[in-house]
Amino acid sequence: MGRHDCDPAICGEARVSEFLIKWLSKRGISVQVQPVSQGRDNVIATIPASVRTSATMLWEVHQDTVPVDNMTIAPFEGIVRDGKVFGRGACDVKGSMAAFLSALEILTTTETIRTHNLIVGFTVDEEHTFLGVQKLASGLEGILPEGWSRPAVAVVAEPTGLDLVVSHKGVVRWRIELVGRACHSSMPWNGVNALYGAGPALMALERLANDLLNGPKDSVLGSATLSVGMIRGGSAPNIVPDSCEIIVDRRLIPGETPEDATRQLRNALQSSFLGREGLVLRVEDPWLKCPPLPESVPAVLRESILAAARSHYQDACIRSVNFGTDASTLCQAGIPSFVFGPGSIDQAHTKDEWIEIGQLNQSVAILVDWVTTPLLDDTESQGRYNITKSS
Repeated sequence: MGRHDCDPAICGEARVSEFLIKWLSKRGISVQVQPVSQGRDNVIATIPASVRTSATMLWEVHQDTVPVDNMTIAPFEGIVRDGKVFGRGACDVKGSMAAFLSALEILTTTETIRTHNLIVGFTVDEEHTFLGVQKLASGLEGILPEGWSRPAVAVVAEPTGLDLVVSHKGVVRWRIELVGRACHSSMPWNGVNALYGAGPALMALERLANDLLNGPKDSVLGSATLSVGMIRGGSAPNIVPDSCEIIVDRRLIPGETPEDATRQLRNALQSSFLGREGLVLRVEDPWLKCPPLPESVPAVLRESILAAARSHYQDACIRSVNFGTDASTLCQAGIPSFVFGPGSIDQAHTKDEWIEIGQLNQSVAILVDWVTTPLLDDTESQGRYNITKSS
């Protein structure tokens, strides 16, 4: 997540990528490595249909997890207890990754008939800046086997409790820097205190947050939001601080763009700093940009996918969420996308993260059905859908 204080032995996705490559290769599944940044690679698996078709489905799951600070359980032991698996990433999102792998094993080692070509992208950097899925989306043409059409639909793994999430808010994050002038605290008039400058900045941000709550609303997702999550500044009580950093999180609703939100933020802050001599305000370009996910899966296809899910989990439903996912980037690249996976977002990133084994097993059965049920056919490449009812 951009930190540099982690143990190098467990920092980054390299060992997860190595495991995936070995696991897939051992089972005869075609594997490609898609470099993203130094030591960080997407792993791409491709599994052809058992029947003559160019129709393609994409599954995507991220390799990374959040850090393990303040966890109350052993983060990496995968402890099984009371019908659950405990550990960092069990819910977000190694549980879904394990379900993907289990489904792939069934699809490639049993007598199932695969009615669609399948691409599985194991991506990096979802928890920080979404570089992995951006590379996957922009480089998709280069990884498609000959004769395969672009994916007609994408399934993005996140803990949704086995529901189909068809829309969600986007997210933008900025660093705001206040630059003053340091001096000894016994003579503060010789300096410019950057922390004092944070006061009007925070008031301006609070006003903007309230305006958003009372502003335009999406019919499903509600209002856009803004939250200040971190403030950093100062080095000692006897030094007038010359810098202060504020981290802002902004949630977008469909129709908003990161660029629109950035202009809005800068305008709100600049108006509060007119006439403040000696203090410099800097608003960096966003270091994280995830667009909103609009409803993009055609209704008839969505209902067929839901019917297949309900054959294994009858309470499955279609819904929307406030958090962001890789699905919006794939949707922006022209692939109708939804979010699906075992577990609850309430357990993600927690001190005792866990996932129910029962939901893991149900998710495997649902994933297998989506590849063996003829939901798609070759007409997707011409932008049309021919849906048959799931068994």
